[in-house]
Amino acid sequence: MKIACMLTVWNEIEYIPYKIAFCKQNNLVPYVVDNYSDDGTWEWLQDNKIHSHRLDTNGMFKLRPLQDELIKTLHQMEPKPDWCIYNGCDLFPLAHNNNLHDELVRLDSLGFNMANINNIDVYNTGEGIEDRGVNNVFNTYFYTGKTRNFTMIHKYSKRLHYQGDAVFIRDQVSNTGKINGLQINYGNTKTAEERDGTLARRSKAWENGEHKVHGSHYRVGKSKNWEWSKGELIDIRNTDNYKYVKYLQELVPYEFTG
Repeated sequence: MKIACMLTVWNEIEYIPYKIAFCKQNNLVPYVVDNYSDDGTWEWLQDNKIHSHRLDTNGMFKLRPLQDELIKTLHQMEPKPDWCIYNGCDLFPLAHNNNLHDELVRLDSLGFNMANINNIDVYNTGEGIEDRGVNNVFNTYFYTGKTRNFTMIHKYSKRLHYQGDAVFIRDQVSNTGKINGLQINYGNTKTAEERDGTLARRSKAWENGEHKVHGSHYRVGKSKNWEWSKGELIDIRNTDNYKYVKYLQELVPYEFTG
């Protein structure tokens, strides 16, 4: 079964090698739409021969054209994927058996056409870049917020629609199965410089018609100067979910070897 992992990126040079490694380990086919990164992300994608192209949104983090481009790209794929994962470089949807492909095969066999997964966000609680263990975030940041539920995984359809963090199939009854696993979002562990840059791009999009609900969490992060208090969070190391972090800690960044 072919499962596509569809990504939009802007300045993800730290995460993209891990995300592609994750896709390879889980037998996912990655495709990346680069929103004109200027930190080496695009060059890394080309050097590592990752299927990708660029989309210019005039310096804005504008969600609608990016999501439309992902769907357009899906429709152009040959052969078409059986399932699709709408995701980001800092999102890691993990299955209990350490193989997301097999988990989606299971849901497919049960007749589902959509899949949801529990999600937790990991936050920077004062650890700086210099504190990152083994040169990656998975060994450094462990404090999480409340569990939420996302539906970002679906069977391929000609009637796809992405809206915010959700996926819809127009004019089709959704039969949604539950992934046995956890999606971990590391977006709020990024540097203040990166977060300020993303917020500036989002703010420009808001000024140009983007719905202000999209990306409202950036305003919350800015109010905290991108640093959260441990007292309001949960240490994932003290929960059963730590097993998923341990999987990520063993990820080796992808590098094309020819």
